[in-house]
Amino acid sequence: MPDYKIKSSIHVEILVKKTDNDSDNVYIPHKTLPELGGEAIWDTDVLNTSGAHELYYSSSTTFDTIQSDLIAGSTYVSGRTIDADNDRVKFIFVRHLGVNENDTKIDYPGSILGIVADAGGLIAEELFRVDTGECWWAKFKENEGPQIVDIHGDVSTGTVKAEVFALCDNVGGY
Repeated sequence: MPDYKIKSSIHVEILVKKTDNDSDNVYIPHKTLPELGGEAIWDTDVLNTSGAHELYYSSSTTFDTIQSDLIAGSTYVSGRTIDADNDRVKFIFVRHLGVNENDTKIDYPGSILGIVADAGGLIAEELFRVDTGECWWAKFKENEGPQIVDIHGDVSTGTVKAEVFALCDNVGGY
């Protein structure tokens, strides 16, 4: 089996608002930082310690004001059944698509996708924020990733669609 890799980078540019009297909300570059980035690699030999690794992908999952699972399907890409109470998430990627359930473009304050990792009920608050057009990803500890049922998403107003990809440890194996 291949190892899985993801490469990510972020471009940071600090802008300063122009303060003269004839400008309205004009920002000028102040400083550009070096591009930050790196790789995250999953060794499939380590990942398979308690079962088999599985890929999950949804090109469009809808979230609303009620917390719902980020991994919302019933099967992995392979067709195998997801056991949300036992299978563990090793890596997850979420991209806010910037549209609502009707595929209408959204960009209002309530369109923020909140990510909740409740760790089996220990924490039930939004820990991460994904704004319109942004993405978020996390790599979890080996053999200790959260169960699928413990990672949720919700919005404060309306609905939001997101793309979700995950690499999971299928505890039941093959």
